[in-house]
Amino acid sequence: MAGWKEAFAIRPEEKADVLLEARTINHQRLRLTAAIVALLDAAYFVWFRLVPEGTTPAEIAWHRGIETTHAASLAVALLFLFVSYLVFRAPRSAAALLACEVPFLAWLFALGIALTTIDQAVTPSIAPFVVVCLAAGAVFYHRPLPAAALFLASYLVFYFALGIVDLDPAQLVSNRVNGLTGAVLGFGVSLAFWRLFLQTRGQRTRIEEQRQELARVNRELEHMAFHDSLTGLPNRRWFDRAVRAESSAARRRGTTTSLIVVDLDHFKVLNDTYGHPLGDDVLQGVARVLTDHVRISDTVARLGGEEFILLLPDTPLDGARALAEKLREKVAAAVFPNGEGAVSVTASFGVAALDAGEGRDAIHSYAAADAALYRAKILGRNRVEVEA
Repeated sequence: MAGWKEAFAIRPEEKADVLLEARTINHQRLRLTAAIVALLDAAYFVWFRLVPEGTTPAEIAWHRGIETTHAASLAVALLFLFVSYLVFRAPRSAAALLACEVPFLAWLFALGIALTTIDQAVTPSIAPFVVVCLAAGAVFYHRPLPAAALFLASYLVFYFALGIVDLDPAQLVSNRVNGLTGAVLGFGVSLAFWRLFLQTRGQRTRIEEQRQELARVNRELEHMAFHDSLTGLPNRRWFDRAVRAESSAARRRGTTTSLIVVDLDHFKVLNDTYGHPLGDDVLQGVARVLTDHVRISDTVARLGGEEFILLLPDTPLDGARALAEKLREKVAAAVFPNGEGAVSVTASFGVAALDAGEGRDAIHSYAAADAALYRAKILGRNRVEVEA
């Protein structure tokens, strides 16, 4: 019993989506079924309209009954096609789809029961009712309890409809038993297809969840590959890509892009004196200072250790030097608590232009900025130097 429940269980948070999807599919199949039934109704109407010579009065009455039933069914099928078209034009809600689906199924079963009842005049066959039961179970998705109610109600109508036809008692019992078999088979087919629908949807859901999880992991891996784990800044690998792209863009624009290399002064002494945890706090704090005082279009990256680098598009050397002076002051003014008070650090800055000369690539620009930084260190640290 538990396995049966698990096979047809729907997670509460998914119930509304599952029902909407099932009813949307049902509505699409409703339109196709209505179109097929309409074509069959038209064909059967013409067929039974023609009465061959020598037909008995009973057979003529049977012809007229079938003909009238298919004519009425054709009108209803065309009405459903029109209504379903209107439903699909409007925003689809589960209630609107259900309001169209229930009358359609009622009409489909009524058609099968009417044809079966009329057929009793010439044949004991109950094929129309059985065909409708199997079609309703195979074509449309129904939850188990509504499906049970649908097939039970249809069988009860079938049961009493046969009772109003003057049949031999044995034939009546046989037809009712066979009709019950058809309804049970239809219900069984409905259960099988509903379970298949849930399994297929569950597989799609799991595949989508796995796809999203894989995308999330890939984003995290990409972030880890191109960003520094301590400061969250882009790393050297990401910065190299950005520099190559900006170098080409700057040449097309005909503008100057500048680089600023930043190195914290005496950082090893700070680590040795206060410990690496405070050193990490200082690196994170300096990263915030740098990113808080540049433009959105600028890029701040961590090259490694205590060294940072800035990429400044559309910024000439004078502008880059002014920004470096501002950043130098901001870094020197920052304080970092260490439990016994607070410490501060200074930084040296080297400024160079990217692609300043013809044929000069990013490597040469890095080298020029590093040379300017080295001069700042030699000349006393906590200062800004520009490439010569």
